[in-house]
Amino acid sequence: MGRPQFHGLASDIMIRVPALVKRAAEFAFHLRDTYGFVGANETGWKRAKQLVSKDYISIEDLQFMRNWYARHVYTSYPGYKQWINLGRPTDKPAKRSIISWLTWGGDAGLRWINSSKVIKLLNKRFSTSYGRVQPN
Repeated sequence: MGRPQFHGLASDIMIRVPALVKRAAEFAFHLRDTYGFVGANETGWKRAKQLVSKDYISIEDLQFMRNWYARHVYTSYPGYKQWINLGRPTDKPAKRSIISWLTWGGDAGLRWINSSKVIKLLNKRFSTSYGRVQPN
């Protein structure tokens, strides 16, 4: 198994969490607590709590988020997108992918990690060649 996908500590480079990313993570808690939606693992809920409660996250956490989106744009996003297209029903059992997508910041998080500023910052810090993560 790989290393954990959560840093959670301060770093020499801290990045402001956008308000829309915070709102998406808050919505995951709302769906869970109000409508009983299930999904996300322990790390996902830690990420949601971090996004909601912190104004800044470390560059390491941002890298974890970018890598999570690169994987989950194929696994979680299709179920989330289907739920959106159905009008966001709350009365039916929902797919786990909805909560998974929202705990990491939802579509706002994807736009954030795809921003040229974030990609440049990650590539410079980690000597990588990350590009944009494209949904299907």
